[in-house]
Amino acid sequence: MWNTDKIIEKVKDSADRYGLNNPQQSKQLAFAIGKSDGQEIANALFSFFTIEQINTSDRQELAGSLLYKLKPQAEFDLKSIILKSLKYYDPSVEELPYYMVEAKGLDFTVSEINKIETNFLSSIEKRSLDTVKYWLRNYERLTSFAAYCRR
Repeated sequence: MWNTDKIIEKVKDSADRYGLNNPQQSKQLAFAIGKSDGQEIANALFSFFTIEQINTSDRQELAGSLLYKLKPQAEFDLKSIILKSLKYYDPSVEELPYYMVEAKGLDFTVSEINKIETNFLSSIEKRSLDTVKYWLRNYERLTSFAAYCRR
């Protein structure tokens, strides 16, 4: 079991060394991280979105895919995570909003976003929030289509 700092170190190393082009490495990393406490996993992976990074795109893509795949059980303040992530969020990473919905529910996630929209946001933060809203609409379509296909 790894703690938050060790998970951060391993994700950074993997993203920087292999990028997203090594599925075997990503699977091994997910397996190793998955043995850790859910709160440690969530804290570590959220940090890639809430703290300025180098190699932002690869790191966030990997962290997001791990969040969505592992679905760590953790306590977190959704509004705070969204607000902190808006400054650094890479718009190509749909897994962060998808994980938020899986963890907190679509209605609650949308409600928190609506509250955030009333805050004073920079143009970068507004763009990021619009992108999160886009991914949530896409998530709704995907889940509706999946339900339709299961009939």
